[in-house]
Amino acid sequence: MTEFQLDHSKLGLSTAEKIRISIIYSALGIATLAGLAASIIIGQLSTLLAGLGVLAFTFGLRHGVDADHIVAIDNTTRKLLQEGKRPLTVGMWFSLGHSTVVVGLIVSLILATNAVKDQIPALRSSGAIIGTTVSGVFLF
Repeated sequence: MTEFQLDHSKLGLSTAEKIRISIIYSALGIATLAGLAASIIIGQLSTLLAGLGVLAFTFGLRHGVDADHIVAIDNTTRKLLQEGKRPLTVGMWFSLGHSTVVVGLIVSLILATNAVKDQIPALRSSGAIIGTTVSGVFLF
């Protein structure tokens, strides 16, 4: 057997693995439903926030299939398979780590902005223009 052929006798899932995968999918489903419920509640309070929530969710789905994410998960999965391990949760741990870093950066940015905005009044007016311009140019 060459190094690129898979041993088909080891590809089946055990009962424990099926239960583990079911738990992961259930947790993901519950988290998605909780986010949807929160979006509906917030959407009743503010139409603008509801629209931003839908947009953020859609962009997040698209971002999840970016080539760099797929490659990172694929490389890790292949490495674990070569080591004889079962990489059943690689994608979940990658996405959990990635989203944790993103949320941490957002919280840090909010705290830094709140600390600076009161100390430099000119930054308030010019920062809004500069921030919008930089975001628009980047997206363009």
